[in-house]
Amino acid sequence: MLKLPEEEKKLSDISQLRQQLRSLERAGGQVRAAYSFGLPRLDLALGGGLATGCLHEVIGAAGDGAATGFVAALAAGLVNREGAVLWCLPRPDLYGPGLAAAGLDVSRLILAAAERAADCLWAMEEGARSGALAAVVGEVDKLSLTAARRLQLASETGGVTSFLLRTGVPADGAAAIAVTRWRIAAAPGGAGINGQPWPEVSCWQAELLRCRGGRPGTWFLSWHEGAWRHAAGDLAVAAPFCDGPAAAEAGA
Repeated sequence: MLKLPEEEKKLSDISQLRQQLRSLERAGGQVRAAYSFGLPRLDLALGGGLATGCLHEVIGAAGDGAATGFVAALAAGLVNREGAVLWCLPRPDLYGPGLAAAGLDVSRLILAAAERAADCLWAMEEGARSGALAAVVGEVDKLSLTAARRLQLASETGGVTSFLLRTGVPADGAAAIAVTRWRIAAAPGGAGINGQPWPEVSCWQAELLRCRGGRPGTWFLSWHEGAWRHAAGDLAVAAPFCDGPAAAEAGA
């Protein structure tokens, strides 16, 4: 049977992705420590830090690069430990200098462009299950409950942290399965918009909508010189946590 040019290109892309994953491969299923923001109150709200080797959902507004910058900074923290980041998206339109400003080394970034959501999810699953990566990021607007479960299982199997980067306020399978659910917006002086460069200091309003084993809240966060900070000191912390048991901890 003759293959159409589009089919041949797709098969070639899949083959290249598999080769890249195999070249990075290590034993999968390893347990990894939670990712610490280095901010005691936020880590406490997350039950000790951001869980790794599982699925997280990050929601941003359409046309606003804030959520992309936030995920890039999280991925940078994970990739600094080991491995690379697989970023699956409909079009290869990421802004390199913006990713670098968020701390993500683009030389350790693998891009997988897939117009169809099904192809993007397939690439995410393959990457998460491989155990060869530090993180997987996927820009997918719609996700069934079954697809969300498969992605969560792949992340658990490979020990790879997966981030679903969404626009709007999707209500689908990911909401029930993801270990955390975030809504991210640019704070004053914060992340770039419409592909423009992020400034030296990226700032976000990070709302933790749901956290398995944790407590929701809202923080104003900044990423500067490789570290997370509260953008406005203690006033950045959601009111319920100001009187919590972590209130006396220094450095928050």
